[in-house]
Amino acid sequence: MKRKEALVQDLMTTEVITVSPTDTLSLAFFLFHTNSIHYLPIVEKGKRIVGMISEFDIKRMLGPIQNEAQLIEHSGWYKQLKGKHVDTFVRKRVPRIKPELTASHAAKLMLKNKISALPVENKRKLVGIITETDILREYIKAFDQPAPKAKGTKT
Repeated sequence: MKRKEALVQDLMTTEVITVSPTDTLSLAFFLFHTNSIHYLPIVEKGKRIVGMISEFDIKRMLGPIQNEAQLIEHSGWYKQLKGKHVDTFVRKRVPRIKPELTASHAAKLMLKNKISALPVENKRKLVGIITETDILREYIKAFDQPAPKAKGTKT
């Protein structure tokens, strides 16, 4: 019997932390670390998605850290991010997905675009976010069967 594939709406997170285009990068960095998240949809009034920013985007903007001196230099990251707005570094062409599509459709879209998260929209408004972790969790639940018991093993 074939198992019915999960839909995006079954796997997505609906309580999404977001930022607006005029929020600062220091706020985004703070939200990443205090909420243990890696992606922030950027929304305007009415939850209209205008882009996405990742923790990696901010780290890339700060530049590489290859030695202790650079680490000390970067310890002032807050000063570097404080006055800069999110819309300065936003990825505006962000693929989106509808909640009624399948998890495999979301996975293919992530692979094609080399991204790890997709904002979920319905009627042009943010309703959730789905990440590669959500899809992997579902895959494990669906296909990770208990190991078969060896013959002669007591239950």
